[in-house]
Formats: sequence, C-alpha cells, structure tokens
Amino acid sequence: MAKGKAPPGVQNKNIYTRASYLYQAAAFLATASQPQGLSAPDRSASDIDSGAQDATGGLKDPSPTKSAKEAPKPGALTADQRRALQNMSRSLLADMRAVTLKLLIRQRPEMKRTVCRYCDALLVEGSSCDAAVENPSRGGRKPWADVLVIRCRACAGVKRFPVGQLGKKQVRKSLRVGKNTAQDGQCPNQMEQDARCSQ
Repeated sequence: MAKGKAPPGVQNKNIYTRASYLYQAAAFLATASQPQGLSAPDRSASDIDSGAQDATGGLKDPSPTKSAKEAPKPGALTADQRRALQNMSRSLLADMRAVTLKLLIRQRPEMKRTVCRYCDALLVEGSSCDAAVENPSRGGRKPWADVLVIRCRACAGVKRFPVGQLGKKQVRKSLRVGKNTAQDGQCPNQMEQDARCSQ
C-alpha cells in the first residue's frame, strides 16, 4: 500500500527560525544601545509639594549638587558599552546574512531594507539612518520618479528604493510584444490598419 502524502510545510524551517532569531536579537541589541531621551532636570517632589520659594516669591532652582551630576544613572550605558552593543548587533546581522546566503534562502524585502548592506547596521529611521524622498526629474514634475533615499549614519552608505511606481509595474516583454503582432489578419497598429484596410 502506498503511503499518504505528508502535509505541505516549510522546508528548512530550522534555518528560517535561526535567521529570525538572529534578526530579533540584533534588533534588541541595537535598540538597547540607543541613548535614552534627555529629559529636563527633575525637580524633587518635596520642593514642588511644599511650595519652596525664594525671596522673590518664585520657586527655587533645584539644581542638583556636584556629586549628583557626576554620578551615573543606574540604567545609563557608557559610550563603550553602547559601542559594544552596536558591534554585537552588527555581528549578529552579518551572521544572519551569511546563513541565508550560504543556504540559499530568500530574505523578505522588508527585512533586507532594515539592514545596511555595507556595514550590517540595523537601520532605524531617526537614530541610525536618515530617510528622504528625492525626485531627480527636472523640477520634480514626474511623481512616478520619486525615490526613497536611506543614508546610514555609521558608514554613510546610501540605499535607493523607487516609491513613485508602487502601482505601476512594467509588463513583461512577452506580453507587450504579443499585443503588437498581427494575428488572424488583423493589422498590428492603427496606421497600418488604416492604410491596408482603406484599399
């Protein structure tokens, strides 16, 4: 008796999970290495609640003491630690790229666009890369000529993606040529049809 067919599934699933894990770990390290947003100097709650005022009637300037300024915050990273996290993130992304290239699996375009192809840095808009839309046409008149330009801040590498042609894909040549050929006695174009059919 013949065996039943196995249910269809993803081949090499372990490779896809490895690549996904490497990407997620690199993304976590890259976001952890970003400096936290700088906030305004914090006022102590006791100063605000008690309404501490100076001689003019305004609130006192709660400038921290010299020792408080020099002491690092408990969750803050030093520059060396940030650099180490960024380098680890880059090495994980390089490993992911090597695994997918060696085993011939295709990465999704959305994932490939978030990785710098020159230095393997994770591209996060506003922190590790700058994005702008350029239109190289004369005067920017052609909206279909818009190009998204992503510039990496680490290596100054540039990636360009067409964004003006999202709905318009060029038809394959075999389909374009088929429309222009004469079939079943029909004229290939209107001028020839008028010239031949008028006789």
